[in-house]
Amino acid sequence: MYDYWFMLVAAAFGRIAHMDEPTVLYRRHERNVFEVEAPRREGLGATLARLRTAWIFRHKGYYLDPRILQQANALLLRFRDELSAERRSLLEDFLQLPMLPPKKRKVFLLKHRIFPYGLLGNLELLLGI
Repeated sequence: MYDYWFMLVAAAFGRIAHMDEPTVLYRRHERNVFEVEAPRREGLGATLARLRTAWIFRHKGYYLDPRILQQANALLLRFRDELSAERRSLLEDFLQLPMLPPKKRKVFLLKHRIFPYGLLGNLELLLGI
């Protein structure tokens, strides 16, 4: 989730851009604080596993991975006074997303181009909520 946190801060105060060259090295070892995910497998099985995870979140009453909402809330709490009024409002509205009716959630996600799960996962999210 550290990468996602840095991406949120960059989006809030600057811009996000792809860099072809790595800027940090990461070493996996038995004493890592967080469990490291294995690189994503390709193919239908991996895609179905990701869709299943999205389905489970949705049927537990979540419309987004709760960790995404937790980090958005942490960003708002940490940087509330430093965010522009527009970005602060967007974060506040994003945090209300789970309470919106399905059609309004879809409109919000599309309007603000919020797609957190990759192509297939986002399609499932938009079709399923």
